[in-house]
Amino acid sequence: MVIRGTLSIRDNYDVIETPIYDSETGEESTEIITSYDQAKKALLHEFQKMTLDDLLNLYRYFADTKIAVLLENIGSNGFNF
Repeated sequence: MVIRGTLSIRDNYDVIETPIYDSETGEESTEIITSYDQAKKALLHEFQKMTLDDLLNLYRYFADTKIAVLLENIGSNGFNF
């Protein structure tokens, strides 16, 4: 869900233009926050809620999935261990 939400933000949101006032110089500029930056911020916010064990389990899940796909591809190409 988090990944789908992040991709949705990245793909569907417009840039945000935020005025920034510099009190030292008295000048105003505009900060442009892209949809990529918005998605990155949202994803990092969600990951901060996770415990170390949650992150390690997520890593293990994706590592195991990649290994399983690799072994499946090797097996279908005639390579066997």
